[in-house]
Amino acid sequence: MMKCADFEAFCRESKDISVGDLSTAYFRSQGVGFFNIEDDSINVTGKELQRWMLWCVYYGRPKEEYPLAETLTCHRPPSLPLSPRLDSVMGALFGHGTAASAWVAWSSLIVFGCTIIAAACSR
Repeated sequence: MMKCADFEAFCRESKDISVGDLSTAYFRSQGVGFFNIEDDSINVTGKELQRWMLWCVYYGRPKEEYPLAETLTCHRPPSLPLSPRLDSVMGALFGHGTAASAWVAWSSLIVFGCTIIAAACSR
């Protein structure tokens, strides 16, 4: 990646900015969050993540345009379609349009419940 002296100085000056603050700055500049649960995952260290986010904020560009974005992204395989029968059963049980959306809602609820239970048990 080509080094820009001004960007390098910006990185040095911004080394104490938290990922949360960088996420807010990214959202304000791009209108979308940096992290998206439905997007491909990223495999980076904390320093790499901070540099990536600083690059996006400094240049006002989306994360996909970061010069190393392709090498830092882990692409997910396309999801398999659910059978029509399972889709209709899940849709009937959960009242959402498709089994996929019902399953996501149900599994999110389970994870949320387990998180609350784990927090209560750790006290």
